[in-house]
Amino acid sequence: MIVQKKNGKRIRAYQLGKGSAMEKQMISEGKIIVCVDGSYELFSREARQQGEKACAGDYFKIDSAGYPYPNKRDWFCRNHILLQEPDLYEQLPVQLKAWELSEPESEEIIWLKKQGVLWIQEEANYFSARLWGTVERTEKDSVILFYHVERDSAGQITEVDFNFVSREEFQKSYRVISC
Repeated sequence: MIVQKKNGKRIRAYQLGKGSAMEKQMISEGKIIVCVDGSYELFSREARQQGEKACAGDYFKIDSAGYPYPNKRDWFCRNHILLQEPDLYEQLPVQLKAWELSEPESEEIIWLKKQGVLWIQEEANYFSARLWGTVERTEKDSVILFYHVERDSAGQITEVDFNFVSREEFQKSYRVISC
């Protein structure tokens, strides 16, 4: 299916390492850990035992349940516009390919499983994947968003940039363009 962020979605985002009040709050709550080497671990809804790895300069957003999740700096800057108020951005609506369990396995899902990056454990009711330097787990009704699919000259997939979005967050933030 093809999805898009809802138009005009305004979000709060914070650059890691800038010392914003939200960054300090997340650190004090143990949801962000500053590592000895200066990198960060963010404990998103899907990161259960080890945080998602991010670097100073990357951005993070807070989901509707109060969990931080990282955005690579380059991607964030290409897809957001800073509004007049500090830490307030408009996310540019971009169409993305997405997949959910009720659909036949897409070419991207088959490739991710074959590469050992994504595990679908239906009996345990969740997906698992190695993302952001940790193993993330999410519920069976979550949606997988594909941010970028790289192909070689023969059209074969060589890399997939993806992430999980909980059903609740998906329904609040995205609209389905086509199935």
